[in-house]
Amino acid sequence: MAWQFDRPDKGDGLVQAFRRSNNDESVRIFRLNGLAPRARYSITDFDAGERAEMSGRDLMEKGLKIEIKNNRAQW
Repeated sequence: MAWQFDRPDKGDGLVQAFRRSNNDESVRIFRLNGLAPRARYSITDFDAGERAEMSGRDLMEKGLKIEIKNNRAQW
């Protein structure tokens, strides 16, 4: 499950993702909406501490890959 939050006035936003306890998939791809296709977006995975850069077109067409290794049942 994921939500996309945009702050166009600030030029930023975030995606908040959760893995439900009954979900056996650790990786999902979410296509984002409302981005500028030619713009470059800085992506930060706060859990892994990793950064990447992707185009708006790729984020909207190919999607953002999110991996959550442990579901809530494993906490």
